[in-house]
Amino acid sequence: DTLLRETVNAVVNSRFPEMSIEGRRQIESILIREEFPKGAIALNEGEVAHEIVFVGKGMLRQYYYKNGKDVTEHFSYEGCIVMCIESFLKQVPTRLIVETLCTQSIGLCNHFIVGQ
Repeated sequence: DTLLRETVNAVVNSRFPEMSIEGRRQIESILIREEFPKGAIALNEGEVAHEIVFVGKGMLRQYYYKNGKDVTEHFSYEGCIVMCIESFLKQVPTRLIVETLCTQSIGLCNHFIVGQ
């Protein structure tokens, strides 16, 4: 999948440019491509984060509610990684909400695969 390959390269080039082609292909091989429409909730408050998200196309917003108002914690765009780190690593419910701001194409890396 060309988009997954480009996404992995963008993520790796910005953080680990010395990573081998073989390492990049290994990451690519465990990603599952999914599409989300604009306004979709990719992860809701109270859910457990089971994936690391590689943003291939589009933009995501992570936010939470405080005193009845939504507070944006982070925006992620093409070539970024998104995860609710505490929920993902501890496999506990998150307080964050992850929303797509436009039509989204992402690669998902499952917690089960990372934990092996």
